[in-house]
Amino acid sequence: MRKLCLALLLLVGCTDSTDISLFIPFALFASDELSATSTGICGFTPITQAQGFYKGSGLLELDPLINPTAEYELGLQVENYLDETVITDDEGVPLEGPQRNNFNVNYAIVKYKDIGGNLAPVGDATVYISGTVRPGGEQNAGSVVVQPAVGQGVVQKWIESFNDKFLISEQVVLSVQIFGVLNSGEKAQTGVFLFPLTLCFDCGGISPTAAAGTADGCPGPQTAVPLGHGPCCAPQDFISTCENCGGANQPCCARSTPSCDTGLTCSGQATTTTVELCPYLDQAVVVCAKPAS
Repeated sequence: MRKLCLALLLLVGCTDSTDISLFIPFALFASDELSATSTGICGFTPITQAQGFYKGSGLLELDPLINPTAEYELGLQVENYLDETVITDDEGVPLEGPQRNNFNVNYAIVKYKDIGGNLAPVGDATVYISGTVRPGGEQNAGSVVVQPAVGQGVVQKWIESFNDKFLISEQVVLSVQIFGVLNSGEKAQTGVFLFPLTLCFDCGGISPTAAAGTADGCPGPQTAVPLGHGPCCAPQDFISTCENCGGANQPCCARSTPSCDTGLTCSGQATTTTVELCPYLDQAVVVCAKPAS
């Protein structure tokens, strides 16, 4: 069985751009990645002040038995500095001065660089998106969601490479550039944003095909449950890990035939104070509790 010990990813999301008037400084966390959204509303909010949390890298579980609908979604902060930029020709002669010009986004092009060179090549993806980024830089920053930045067609080719070469993990870098039109009618694009993504198979070292108590299964009495979740419960940025099960207010044991300790039934409602319960396989949506009288 394949195992993986996750290592700290040294590369973080960054912009590689010579055009500073329209650029992507970082990827955003969705609201439910930062705290529970009791209202059920989930989305990406741009960071308009000097401090805030941003996503430096991502993780994608490829095992279909753990993550059968694997994709990757990116919420990006886009900033418009056209009101501070003087446009020049190739000799530095000014053509236009600063302008109040909205950037209306139309589509993104995503390219995939395989750092280890072990994956079969995949073509660039064009993702159609919408939104408007007003001038004013950071204070008027907009959030643009690229969904999917990694689609299921790309994921399937990566899974084939993992199976063919018995890979445990691989590092790729997503290269994202957003294209659109200014209010004045000219076509425009952002600089290129680079986002590192770790691909892995059985990321937490737990194989769903292994029997409990074996090397790659959960030791009893424990069961596999997901740890973490992606933006607005997108199927990304989580691993499957082992947790105690069967006791009061603990997850029910086993996937196919849920069970609990004597005197308890698999009927209690799981709760959380920090993140959402997402519909991933093995998610503990119910826990062991005493039967209702």
